[in-house]
Amino acid sequence: MRGGEGPAGRVPRPASRREEREVLDSLSALARPRLSGSAGAEQVAVELRQRFQALGYRVDELSFSFSAWPGRFGLPAVGLLYLAAMMAATVLLLGGRGAAALVPLGALVPAL
Repeated sequence: MRGGEGPAGRVPRPASRREEREVLDSLSALARPRLSGSAGAEQVAVELRQRFQALGYRVDELSFSFSAWPGRFGLPAVGLLYLAAMMAATVLLLGGRGAAALVPLGALVPAL
């Protein structure tokens, strides 16, 4: 099949304005910032469930548990560690202790 061709070698027709609008409305309804367990996440789950059921799919929900801490606070915590190590290395470099400045920077390696 060459690029731009659909099944059986047919070139698909361009989407109509109505179809484009429906796709954009669907994407804007689903592609929005949301945290797991929030009201926004539940709204998107309901929307997806309804869309799949309307297409004839059976939807099974599986429950699970997880900690939101890493996603919510992990990146800022690692950022603070990097900031503190960089500040310590800067102070050591300005104090003429270049070799000692490698210690706080080396401590960051396990955080990678």
